[in-house]
Amino acid sequence: MATPRKYLPLNTASSPTSFFDEQTSAYSSARSTTPGIPRVTQVYFQVKQVQSRYQKHVSRFQYILHCCVVLALFISFVQGIRTLGMGLYQMVVLSHHQSAMADSFAHTQKENTSLREQIHAFSSNEGIEELARNNLQMIGEDEVLVQLQKASSSSN
Repeated sequence: MATPRKYLPLNTASSPTSFFDEQTSAYSSARSTTPGIPRVTQVYFQVKQVQSRYQKHVSRFQYILHCCVVLALFISFVQGIRTLGMGLYQMVVLSHHQSAMADSFAHTQKENTSLREQIHAFSSNEGIEELARNNLQMIGEDEVLVQLQKASSSSN
């Protein structure tokens, strides 16, 4: 009489401590034969149940891993939107500063041109005389200063 093949080693431990111990305990519990189902088939189903428990354990790990990845992607997305928004805001602020500086530069250019013209005009004797007459109200040696006052509109 041929001895049956052993698919899994026997374990005498009372509580399984690892995946392989669970498989051997499943094999041990499957040794009692159920009428109508061959013993090899019973062992196969017992091992499948143990594997499905192991796969559930792995699927929990994968679920946690997927949650962490999704959370990291969400945080990255929020940070990217925040960075993009702040970048656009800074671009708008800097654009306003640039236009204000351009206006100030144009005004300064006009003022410099006016001052250069005045320097050129007042560097001659005629320019100095005009400056003295208009701004300092000075007159020449043989001239008389006449100041006119505006008539008030209330008297007729």
